[in-house]
Amino acid sequence: MKIQMYSEFETLRHRRLQYLLKNAPYYWLTSLGLSILCAIYELNFKETLHLGSIAVLVCVSIAGYLSTVFSQVQARKDPLWSPVLWFLAILLCNSMVWGLFARHEPFFNSLALVLAAVASMAFYSHCRLSAAAIIPATLIPIPFLYFSNLEFLWQLHLPAIILIYIASKQRHSMGLANVRSDFEASRLNHMMTTTQTDLQKTIQQKNHELQEANARLSTEVDLRKDVNQALINSEEQLSLAIATAGIGFWDWDIPARKVYHSDTERFFGFQQLPGQEPLDLFDIVLEDDILVIRKAMLDHLRGRTDYYTARYRVKTIRNQDIKWIEDTGKISERDDLGRGVRLLGTRRDITLDMQQQEELSLAASLFNTNPDGVFILDAQQNFRTCNRAFCDILQRQKGELLGEPLFKVLRTEQHARIELGVANNGRWNGDIVAARGKMSVYLFP
Repeated sequence: MKIQMYSEFETLRHRRLQYLLKNAPYYWLTSLGLSILCAIYELNFKETLHLGSIAVLVCVSIAGYLSTVFSQVQARKDPLWSPVLWFLAILLCNSMVWGLFARHEPFFNSLALVLAAVASMAFYSHCRLSAAAIIPATLIPIPFLYFSNLEFLWQLHLPAIILIYIASKQRHSMGLANVRSDFEASRLNHMMTTTQTDLQKTIQQKNHELQEANARLSTEVDLRKDVNQALINSEEQLSLAIATAGIGFWDWDIPARKVYHSDTERFFGFQQLPGQEPLDLFDIVLEDDILVIRKAMLDHLRGRTDYYTARYRVKTIRNQDIKWIEDTGKISERDDLGRGVRLLGTRRDITLDMQQQEELSLAASLFNTNPDGVFILDAQQNFRTCNRAFCDILQRQKGELLGEPLFKVLRTEQHARIELGVANNGRWNGDIVAARGKMSVYLFP
């Protein structure tokens, strides 16, 4: 089966470039604004002016901003074009000038640290660019501060750059994860949409070949395996697409005894952080439902059921609320002996469904056990349903009444007045004098 990409140029590299060109102008505008702030500070509070350095900072900031605008235009024409090396050179120049300028005054040094913090947020999609914008501006002033302002170095500069480095690393990791997640979601959604027709055509073609190849048993078996594998791949892709759409997803590596749960915050009130101990589902499942899960899982692993399906209750970790969860899964990989080694499935919160089901059951119970006769009509005033008490009043079976007109069942001379009242007021209440077969007249409140 041939799978096409979402777009010829919609690659992870191109997606990262889009984020870079979107965020870079904020960095250059910040650099320009801080440069102007340095100039104002120099003119008002300093006798020794460094206007040459400030002019260089202003020029480099303008050049960086214009290069970003140019790169945005160029990227629209040629999505494979990359300005990373160009940006790297300009950022190194700007960062070195800021580093040299920051050695003159603690105020300038503070502005350089602010710009480095902005760089950690603007260039999170490209680690090299982030390093080029942060490292020179923060490390160059250190030897000068060591000999001139040691107290400022230890109390502000070094703690600040440590925080900036840590924040930059975390922002880079989280940013790349978001970029990859966004890209994968778009790609999988498009793959599921574009390949559905091709998969159906492939299955039809294979089935047609199998029908024509009755005399060749071995070829028929091979073709059926191909079709089954294509269906399994389609089910896995569908599961991933469902997960990106907000439905929970879980993946059980049986030999490794590891289970991955998505959206643990939404389903279980627990946010699974990197490096944390994996969540053990049985720790939060109500004790009465543990056997239900185990039985359903064993039945599927032993081939008794085609799918693993279980409904169970959990107590959320954060609020201790009770939720109803429904899991559905299927073995996706087997070993050479035919034993399942991987189980994939989806998860959804059915708490509202179970509450509604309970309410409907209660309403149905109240309807059927009501001692008063109750019936429901459709828009044409034909019987849709009625309770047992109403059937007892008429001494007729429920099946005889369904679909019958109201006034054919309740033969009364009041039907014209009742229809007029319903038409005018939308309702009617009162006593009805009707004949019940050969029996006496009854009054219906």
